[in-house]
Amino acid sequence: MEPVLSRYGWMWFAAWVIVGAGAALGLISLLFLLPVVAVIAILLSRRSTAAHSWWGAISGAGLLLLYVAYVQRRGPGTHCHAIGTAQYPGTQCDEYLDP
Repeated sequence: MEPVLSRYGWMWFAAWVIVGAGAALGLISLLFLLPVVAVIAILLSRRSTAAHSWWGAISGAGLLLLYVAYVQRRGPGTHCHAIGTAQYPGTQCDEYLDP
């Protein structure tokens, strides 16, 4: 029995993950990144071995969006936390944006 994804299959899946993360980043903030991602996606889709792993693009977009959600987990609003030591106490406040 042949494995579902070989070692190269995982490599192509990882390449598509990078394409998906780049596309999501391009849509969120860096529009100049979209043409580069589009060219890479076209090149990957032309390879028959890589074309079967295109689901990685969805995973890559999801990874980037999960990272943004993790960074903003204390928001929206102001979140303050203690910093320093007992001898030099302090407070640091961060402002988290409302999505």
